[in-house]
Amino acid sequence: MTTLKKLLLIWAGILVLILVVAQFIITDSKRVHRVLKACESAAREAQPDVLMEQIAGDYQFQGMDWTTLDKLARTIFRKNQFSSMVLYKKTIKIAGDTAEVRFSAAVQPASGSALPVSLSGWRFKMQKRDKQWLITEIEMLTLNGQSTGSLRQMMEQAAAMGGD
Repeated sequence: MTTLKKLLLIWAGILVLILVVAQFIITDSKRVHRVLKACESAAREAQPDVLMEQIAGDYQFQGMDWTTLDKLARTIFRKNQFSSMVLYKKTIKIAGDTAEVRFSAAVQPASGSALPVSLSGWRFKMQKRDKQWLITEIEMLTLNGQSTGSLRQMMEQAAAMGGD
């Protein structure tokens, strides 16, 4: 009986060790989560440089290139502050060096911000380039339960709100 207990304890210890080591293995899924976390933090803290580091330099989607996306993001962040931003209902599908990410976002602007409280649905397409995951497509699917136009249209409207 004592030998059986020792054997069970050894196996339990090995299992715990495997679980601990697995936490430190950086998987593609964890890297994609880090990109989402960086985007969430950048938006909340109004840091366009950090946000744009997550976007592929050759970004071109729905009539918007990287430069236009950068300009609109900077304008929105200059005019608006966010007191809270939470990404939830995240689903990540990875196939080789590409990933599709869908998530919802709850945004609470700070007082004095021209933007309203919003709930939105998003889709990102990402590619792994030199072990770094970069966003290659951004699509805003819904805003407060309604289908939206292109991301560019939505960002242009948001950038036009509020003072300079």
